[in-house]
Amino acid sequence: MFYALFKKNLSAARERILASGIKTANTRLGKIEYIAFGKGLPVLWIHGIVGGADQGIISSEPLVDRDFRIIAVSRFGYIGSPLPVNATPAAQADLYAALLDALKIPKVAVVGFSSGAPSALQFALRHPDRCSSLILLSGAVPPYTEPPHILRIIAKIFFGSDFIFWILIKYFPSIMMRLMGVPKPVQKRLSAVDKEWLDDTMFSFLPVRLRVNGIINDIWVTNPDLNKGYPFQELTIPTLIIHAVDDPMPSFKTAKRIAAQIPRSKFVTIESGGHLHMGHHLMVRTSITNFILSTKETKASVPVLEQAFT
Repeated sequence: MFYALFKKNLSAARERILASGIKTANTRLGKIEYIAFGKGLPVLWIHGIVGGADQGIISSEPLVDRDFRIIAVSRFGYIGSPLPVNATPAAQADLYAALLDALKIPKVAVVGFSSGAPSALQFALRHPDRCSSLILLSGAVPPYTEPPHILRIIAKIFFGSDFIFWILIKYFPSIMMRLMGVPKPVQKRLSAVDKEWLDDTMFSFLPVRLRVNGIINDIWVTNPDLNKGYPFQELTIPTLIIHAVDDPMPSFKTAKRIAAQIPRSKFVTIESGGHLHMGHHLMVRTSITNFILSTKETKASVPVLEQAFT
């Protein structure tokens, strides 16, 4: 019965991917998976670790207004997006531009979450003419300590096993939430709506072995790339950074310091919500919506602004 339940949940996960509307674009720079939904101003939605285009609706629903057209991608090594030899954030950013060419979309607002931040930043730096605004949610920051090689083997076993991941999701959800960056104090005050969203999000990680190559690449290539020293001061795009003080993953202080280096930035502080901004989704949604709408035609320089939410 125990194993039968696992197989049932895994089968449901595979069916969810098939029903998600996921497509593969054959661009001038190679293949990339994506889904597109909604109508209005286009928004490129870049997932974090253990993500994928198939999660686009689940992950963006509480944070992005449905009056936008969301283009959610699968980054290198996730689901059906290939993992090239040169799987760097810069190469990934160029592939985003190629995808926009294939979809005939001239310009987008870009939202990068967690490990999606490096390629979002590279897109804004390398293709500023294609980027109307940049939003970083709990974005990865330097310095990033690359784990020792022995842990790469362990990570491949852990993230390559749907069964191990399913056990954590099904029977140890608190541990899984902490791995997702939701601190225990935040877990204790979750609303029923937030609990349901987290549960759906955790099960959307399955099948995790379809994401293992992307996860490994994020840990040993994508995030360490930030250590090369990104020229944040050269960003010309209006930028919104939203970060929680109690985020156990990327440093809040470093995120705030990076915002100060970006000429046209706004920094929003969440006092307590963890990596996923739990309890503040409506505020995040409003901030993102207002920022995209206010910057779609903005050309003048704007000062660094700060806003805090508790």
